[in-house]
Amino acid sequence: MALTDNLVWGSKLDNNSNDVLGISNGTDTNITYSSGNGKINQGGGFNGTDSRINTNTSGFSGTTDFTIAYG
Repeated sequence: MALTDNLVWGSKLDNNSNDVLGISNGTDTNITYSSGNGKINQGGGFNGTDSRINTNTSGFSGTTDFTIAYG
C-alpha cells in the first residue's frame, strides 16, 4: 500500500494549505507561515487553540477514522 492510497486531502503546509491532490485547497484561520516553523521552507505554525484549515473535502467527519501526520 502506497502512502497516498486512499488519501482524501493533503498539504505540504509550505506557505499555504493548498491540497497536494489539487482537489480542494484549504482556507487557513490563525496559521502563521514562517521559516521558523518549517525545516525546508515556510512551515505552518498552529497556535494550539483556534488555528485550523477548512476544506470542502468529503471524507472527513466525526464518525470517520482519519490520520493527521506531521514531521
